[in-house]
Amino acid sequence: MDSKKYILYADDDTDDREMLEQAFENTPYVLLTFKNGQQLLDYMSQVKKEAVNLIVLDINMPMVDGIMTLRTLRSDEALRDLPIILFTTSGSPMDRTSAEKLGARVIVKPVTYEQLKQVSQIMLSYCAGYKPS
Repeated sequence: MDSKKYILYADDDTDDREMLEQAFENTPYVLLTFKNGQQLLDYMSQVKKEAVNLIVLDINMPMVDGIMTLRTLRSDEALRDLPIILFTTSGSPMDRTSAEKLGARVIVKPVTYEQLKQVSQIMLSYCAGYKPS
């Protein structure tokens, strides 16, 4: 990683990853995508953590799901204050409670692309120093 600012997104759904990539075009951030939580965790073990501005996790993924990924990230002292969003179709109160106890926000995936653009702006607001244009 260089001096760029990064947002990491783990989701096993290719369409969801591609749509969020489009929503983050023309922002000052590079969106890196992963197919599951394990890929994201492997990546995080090899990079400068301060270059990552936000992590977005789907809850239901194979191998390592979003909640387990969140727990692992929060166990790292250097990542305790990093903004993390669980981005999911799940409306489960248990998922929301688990995420909030670990200091993450839950955002339900929107239905339309226009709603996704609005949600992407909410996500960006969690990045330190982000100023909307």
